[in-house]
Amino acid sequence: MAAGKGRRGLGTAVLDGVEWVGNKLPDPVTLFAMAIGLVIALSAYYEGIGVSVVHPGTGKEVVAVSLLDVEQVRRLFSDMTKVF
Repeated sequence: MAAGKGRRGLGTAVLDGVEWVGNKLPDPVTLFAMAIGLVIALSAYYEGIGVSVVHPGTGKEVVAVSLLDVEQVRRLFSDMTKVF
């Protein structure tokens, strides 16, 4: 039997599968942008239906706020320099 030929182990097959799936994914920047879009859309949805939760540490009610709100967009651009 020639070198490199023959039966591969389970670990190699799993790693090959992970590599195959990874190659099908878009660029990481695109994935990040998609995740940001999802978070913004979910924030708007949850504010629209009035979702709120109780903070386990303080016991205060926390209400969902849409990231599409004018004040939130303004805060994003004014605080961006502090984040980066």
